[in-house]
Amino acid sequence: MAPWRPITRGKPNMMGENEGHIGYFDVSIMLDREPPEDWLNFFESPVGIGIPYGHQPICLEGNEITFSVREDELTSYVKFVDGIIKSANDRYVTEVLPKLAADADRLAPPEAGEETRLDDLRKKGDEM
Repeated sequence: MAPWRPITRGKPNMMGENEGHIGYFDVSIMLDREPPEDWLNFFESPVGIGIPYGHQPICLEGNEITFSVREDELTSYVKFVDGIIKSANDRYVTEVLPKLAADADRLAPPEAGEETRLDDLRKKGDEM
């Protein structure tokens, strides 16, 4: 199993004015890679993150986050996105990685000593 690297973001890209909301701008932020499914679930349901008043929905498709924001709220909104990313990373480390490690250990071939013990138990079983 490859070591886990936390998901990180790039710089916000101002894409232009939002056509549906006057005074709002569309923003895109690229993640360093496409996150795994469990991470996506954590991103979509953050824990311990205060949602800004009147916030617009945040969309994550592949490795691109998009949202609309008023010009004067860009900094606070990017900090909000950073909090969601941190929360998803933290939860992935504490909730998913231990399960993946346990599965890898369970599926790993037995060590030499374990193989001998297993052979001994099989012989006992055959003698019964």
